[in-house]
Amino acid sequence: SAFLYVPLRDRAVVDRARLDVPALLAAQGEGPNLGVFVFAPDPDPKAGRVYSRMFAPHTSGIPEDPATGSASGPLGAYLVECGLVAPAETVDIVSEQGTRMGRPSFIRIRVGMSAGRIREILVGGSVVPVIEGRLRVP
Repeated sequence: SAFLYVPLRDRAVVDRARLDVPALLAAQGEGPNLGVFVFAPDPDPKAGRVYSRMFAPHTSGIPEDPATGSASGPLGAYLVECGLVAPAETVDIVSEQGTRMGRPSFIRIRVGMSAGRIREILVGGSVVPVIEGRLRVP
């Protein structure tokens, strides 16, 4: 998946964000449909937190995703590269997503550094199963 990342001032601005799908489609032309990921880092870089939302009604038919792991790795890289989280050999970040839609998720992002450069990014978290099923293929 491809994402457009939009850094915003604070949580309140992130919560007020609305996606204008026709305008986005017109702006991106024939290019790939992008998920729009809006976020606001915690004002304290030592907190290692970011508040985020992801919109993709034009790509997957889901107006807002409560937890987007595939967007979280690049988000962690952005936060580290822009100095929005405190530097360390291992940078741990929590991305709070889905809160505005009543489905809070806490995605953990770990950015491993070596000689001031990113060497690895790990994304994880835990889940609460809400449904289980089996598929039988004849």
